[in-house]
Amino acid sequence: MTRKKRIPEMMPIKKWLSTDEACAYMNLSHSKFITLSLTQRLTVTTIGITKYFKVSELDQIFERNISVKQIA
Repeated sequence: MTRKKRIPEMMPIKKWLSTDEACAYMNLSHSKFITLSLTQRLTVTTIGITKYFKVSELDQIFERNISVKQIA
C-alpha cells in the first residue's frame, strides 16, 4: 500500500518562518519540530530570541516524505 504524499496545508509567502509558524506549517508539536530541526540540520537564523527557518528546507522535508516516526 502506497502512502498518500502529504503536502503543506498552507503555502506561505514568506521565505522564513518563526518556530511557531513552522510548527503550524508542518503540523507538528513544538518538541517534534525541534527534534526534526536538529536531526535534519535545518538552517536557522536567530533575531533576538526568535528562531526562523527556511520555508524551502521545510518543503524539501515534505518532498522526501520524512515521517514523525522517523524522527522520534
